[in-house]
Amino acid sequence: MKQKKYSNFKKYYNKLYDPKGLLSAWVCVQRNAKQSESKTTLQKLKEYEKNLNKNLENIRQKLKSKTFVFKALGAPVEKKQKNKYRPVVSLDFDSRIVQRRILDVLQSNTNMKPFMEIKTSFGGIKNRGVKDAVSVIHKNIKENDFNFYLTTDIESFFTKIKIDSVIKEISSFCKDKDFIDILEKSLKLEIENLSKIQKKHPELVEYYNYTSEGVPQGSCLSPLFGNIYLNKFDKKLNSFKDIICLRYLDDVIILGKSPEKVNRVFHKHALPMLKKLGLNAYTPTTNPEKSSAGTTQKGFNYLGVNISNTAIRPDSKSLKKIKQSIHQLCLDSLNPNNNKNLFNILNLISGKIKGWGNHYFFCNSEREFKNLDEYIDKQMADFIKKYLTKIKSLKSDKEIRKLLGIHELANCKHIPIIQKKKKN
Repeated sequence: MKQKKYSNFKKYYNKLYDPKGLLSAWVCVQRNAKQSESKTTLQKLKEYEKNLNKNLENIRQKLKSKTFVFKALGAPVEKKQKNKYRPVVSLDFDSRIVQRRILDVLQSNTNMKPFMEIKTSFGGIKNRGVKDAVSVIHKNIKENDFNFYLTTDIESFFTKIKIDSVIKEISSFCKDKDFIDILEKSLKLEIENLSKIQKKHPELVEYYNYTSEGVPQGSCLSPLFGNIYLNKFDKKLNSFKDIICLRYLDDVIILGKSPEKVNRVFHKHALPMLKKLGLNAYTPTTNPEKSSAGTTQKGFNYLGVNISNTAIRPDSKSLKKIKQSIHQLCLDSLNPNNNKNLFNILNLISGKIKGWGNHYFFCNSEREFKNLDEYIDKQMADFIKKYLTKIKSLKSDKEIRKLLGIHELANCKHIPIIQKKKKN
């Protein structure tokens, strides 16, 4: 009997505080933070950047001495349904960098390949995304005649992943106690503002208790833990003939040559396997908003994309959402109490449009893009007219300049060579 090979993970904990590795982790954290619409986050980012070298060295020393402590706040985010919230976590920049570094170290290890190279999993996998998932779906429809589908969401996925079960899986090949300890601490977070959440969102308190069940939403490690937790599920559901099951984190789609085969795999295999893991998935009959089934010829929605035999385009909800978002940004900016300058407003709107367009670049939907551009043209023309009225209502030239976002010389760093003499 062959002995199982174990990684010499002793050197991997040391990799956590490698200066180049920490800098690389910071670049990822910085890129994500810059996309935030939160003024607080962007301000904290600026402050952190001012002392970047000192901050990274501080992290390095704490990791080296094994004294690093993760800091996290609960930051509930409202769902599409009003008055319902997701238990999202907000980490300080030090914690984000260390979590990212842990992820990089894990992903670089060969023993992680079975979890990272599942061809039917796309979310949280390096160099894979929505485009790749949609491409595989369309290829199977066209080439394999998989003309029937069933889509579903795994209910409350991240809040029900068993942390210890995943860590046990990693520990089977990772024998470095220090690395496993910090990995565990990076997910079993203590939420500093739990008492405030208890008062404002008492229904969420149980989801912020990461002792055994649930991974923090907002952590870069959570998608990896989700993929490891469902690794056997992915393999089992793709072992059947004339069936393919694709997964993007908690979004699942089963394709097949007949509705009977698709339904049988879903009800006889998918649901029971999920149940053993403490999970559940929505069904088309009980929750048509979260699950659907039918023929691919008529087209169906998956990951915000409408897919059919002949077309791939943004779904109607995504188009409606981007329109509402731009309209709301314009409305908020016209509010007399909104002091955001014109430069920042236009930059924000442009960034929103660019991000949306880049997300759907793979769609063959010229008509939808053209119609959306025409809508945005009208929105912006109307916005500028109303914004000029807002500017004209200002009393001073200084106020006008400030609202336009034109830089003031008074805000420049000014250290003259010849200093004024101080009066005695």
